[in-house]
Amino acid sequence: MTDSSIGWLVPYPLSLAMLPFLCEMVARDDRRAVGEFLDRSARMLLLIFLPLAAVLITLSIPLAQLLFETGKMTADKAAMVGRVNACYCAVLPFYCLEVIFLQAYFSSRRTYVVSAIGIFTSGLSMLGAYVGVVVLKTDGLEAVMTVALCFTASKALKSLILTSILKLEGLPIFPFH
Repeated sequence: MTDSSIGWLVPYPLSLAMLPFLCEMVARDDRRAVGEFLDRSARMLLLIFLPLAAVLITLSIPLAQLLFETGKMTADKAAMVGRVNACYCAVLPFYCLEVIFLQAYFSSRRTYVVSAIGIFTSGLSMLGAYVGVVVLKTDGLEAVMTVALCFTASKALKSLILTSILKLEGLPIFPFH
């Protein structure tokens, strides 16, 4: 998937590089520095990955047709691949926030919090996919898109929860001016 490939190239390695600095700030109990560091990092990644996600979503169908439309795959089938890819590309900005903010929890050794949030949001994703596919009886492309959109929605919710908890703890993340 496009989102996995791109996520492993920039946000994930960046978040790993951040961890020692965050641990140092946490050890000094410098909450303001932690918040500002997270805020700058998140804004920088969003500046790159919001437009990138928009471009990839917009170009998903033409790119899929360009890459996959061969003798055995028709333009319509390639377009189906593009639609599903577009659903997964929408997760990019949320993935960036998730991997950055997870490091704040790891640096303060609060892995139980992120585990609980991950289990909860993954469960919602599975529940949404179950309802969409089994209860509402979608099939084919609609079923695959339902699963993809439930995954994206769960990442968005996870990012929102992680951000909200950090803000409630007084970290200056995404302050409104």
